[in-house]
Amino acid sequence: MLTILKTRDALAPMAITLLLLAGCSAGGDAKPESTVTPWVAPTPEEATPEQVASVLAEYETDWRDVIDGAIDCRFTWTVDDTPTGQLQGTTCFTTEKTIGITSQLAVREWGEMEIPSSMQDLVASTSKVLGLISETDLAAVCGEDSEPNGTQECNDALGSRNFAYSMLEGELDKWKPYL
Repeated sequence: MLTILKTRDALAPMAITLLLLAGCSAGGDAKPESTVTPWVAPTPEEATPEQVASVLAEYETDWRDVIDGAIDCRFTWTVDDTPTGQLQGTTCFTTEKTIGITSQLAVREWGEMEIPSSMQDLVASTSKVLGLISETDLAAVCGEDSEPNGTQECNDALGSRNFAYSMLEGELDKWKPYL
């Protein structure tokens, strides 16, 4: 019983102190502090140069193949009427249609990124050239067939593409430090 009384006597000052502190913090006129934190929209993270360059790296090899073979392809599908020539012509025309699609994809992917300021000019100039390539829908102008239809409109579109390809080659070369 003596132990209980000693423990009670030791706890009494602590209990009084806690009550006093509780009373002080519950001041009558004081307004309780707000514990609600306002929502702040996250700021987009800037992409790394590697992330930006990876978009181009995904397509670069295919694009260079189209650039390097475009003239030969046009010759093949217009002159070589052998079965091998027809197959090569079909493959060439398909890759020409594909570069229009992949050009759009690259520009779209960059559009979803926060491009670092050090790369904004390079991305903008490359995107402009990719836009020149993708703005000509070869399937619509030259036909859905496996070879271009040979109309003047199609020939003009292919000529425009050739000009854009030469510009693209220069743009791809500018990316060498990042690839």
